[in-house]
Amino acid sequence: MLHEPKFWTIIFFLGELLAGGVAALVENRRKIGLAAMGMATLGLLCIFFFWPEAEPHPTKAGISINQEGATTNSPNVVGNRNTVNINPESPPSRAVVLVSDCRMDVLPIMVPPHLVFDVLPLRSKPANPPVIFGIAVLFSIDNTAGDKPVKWPPANIQPKRKSKAPIWIPEWSWRCEVKNMGETAITDATLTFIAHFGENPMNNGREPQQLPVRIGALNAGDTFTLWIVNESDELAVVDRPRTITVQVPGESERRPVPLTQGGSGLTDILPVFVFVPTRNKWPQ
Repeated sequence: MLHEPKFWTIIFFLGELLAGGVAALVENRRKIGLAAMGMATLGLLCIFFFWPEAEPHPTKAGISINQEGATTNSPNVVGNRNTVNINPESPPSRAVVLVSDCRMDVLPIMVPPHLVFDVLPLRSKPANPPVIFGIAVLFSIDNTAGDKPVKWPPANIQPKRKSKAPIWIPEWSWRCEVKNMGETAITDATLTFIAHFGENPMNNGREPQQLPVRIGALNAGDTFTLWIVNESDELAVVDRPRTITVQVPGESERRPVPLTQGGSGLTDILPVFVFVPTRNKWPQ
């Protein structure tokens, strides 16, 4: 169920309907507000009780070699009835354990003193290219010289005169952390985000943006933190990364490894990150 696009489309629609009902009540439009909230609540209850669960994905079977009898050149096989199980997707000899934890964070971001935050801006029509030499362009919020927390975006960021964002929905970012929970050090890592823009962003025929973020080295216990912010005036949807490409010492080539999803809340199981159109006029 959680991996079906139709499910999330309905959820987002009902969420918008519920938020609109709350806004109507605030504006003293009681009948419209109660009707919208009632329809949204009824729809959510129907989904909870009647939406069919999706069938689990079948697992890939390995290759089984069954030796009924032993010969003079038969290998020494350990197991019942000389059975050898060969899995073509066996894990590498050096295990890499990376945990990803991504969740919503309402703007503005609070940057503690003596720290630097990295931000990935989403730009559907960028004045500056979002990717240079195959790596996504980040910018840093530097508070290393400060003694107090600072807010970002700053107060001098002016709102646009016109915006597609509903006024009752706050603007937010997504904060993603990647932590090396294993014993294997990583000399370099790249995490790729795929961004979709526009109305019906997942199915409007527009080419999505590939945004590879270079994380760099991650020793055991290290954490990399990134904020993602929508600077475009369009709806943006970003696929949740499921793998990360790493370089391990002693290995000649980089290889993808799965990301373990951390957390157990609703935002931790969403397959995508959704961003409303921005209301701010960002400097380019």
